[in-house]
Amino acid sequence: MSKNTTGLTQQQIEQFRVRLETMRTNLQAQMIDAERELTSPEAISDAESNQGDDGNLLYAHELALDLIARTRVELAQVERALARISAGTYGISEVSGQPIPVERLEVLPFATILVGEKLPSTR
Repeated sequence: MSKNTTGLTQQQIEQFRVRLETMRTNLQAQMIDAERELTSPEAISDAESNQGDDGNLLYAHELALDLIARTRVELAQVERALARISAGTYGISEVSGQPIPVERLEVLPFATILVGEKLPSTR
């Protein structure tokens, strides 16, 4: 099995692609569920009828919004990794151009930099 410029074999890249696609599907489902929960008639009814529990309802609402925001960020990272696979740049650090160790990709399949590297600030 030949290795490309990323140091990964085609089989490894395919395994990461499948894993990332599964992650994407799961994250999309999580986001839909959380959004549905926020806008469900039950949630709205509970908010209207339990005025004494406004603090608890607000807290639960904020938790759901936070989950949605974090899921969106992770989903964007997964989408970016899948695009990098298509572009042939998956497994290469965006900072140094060095191969990302397969061990790092196994832990964080959407990693785009090496441990210790930082992406340039976009500000």
